[in-house]
Amino acid sequence: MTASDITAAPASPDIPEQPPEVSSTRMILTMAGIGIISGILLVFTYMATLPTIEKNKAEALERAIFDVVPGASSKLTFTPEDGRLRLMEPGEQPAERYYAAYGDDGNLVGVAVEASGQGFADIVKVLYGYDPDCQCIVGFKAVSYTHLRAHETKA
Repeated sequence: MTASDITAAPASPDIPEQPPEVSSTRMILTMAGIGIISGILLVFTYMATLPTIEKNKAEALERAIFDVVPGASSKLTFTPEDGRLRLMEPGEQPAERYYAAYGDDGNLVGVAVEASGQGFADIVKVLYGYDPDCQCIVGFKAVSYTHLRAHETKA
């Protein structure tokens, strides 16, 4: 075998060409752009659904008030101020509220009171109904809590 017998082997068509290297800056800018778009979509979704969520929460609270105070057909909302209860204005959002529940005859049948405490996973918010005639609790309902299925026990 002589040197003239050995020829350069042609390039193999099975080996793909290496793609050009992508710069770190371009990858970071792409990831930042995706993050910004995701953040904007998240904020937009939150803002678009917030009125519906608030409306549903208010309706659920309204139902709960009438559930915990039997015989109630209307209510007025009060908030404490200077040691007294003051009728709340529409749109007001105080931290503490009391719901005076009235029957069909216009007489006070009970008061619904919000309370909260630390649960296993989060704050548990409850509503209980108080009857001033018997000075007793006549209803109770959990209105907001976090339920963790992983911690349930199976019987």
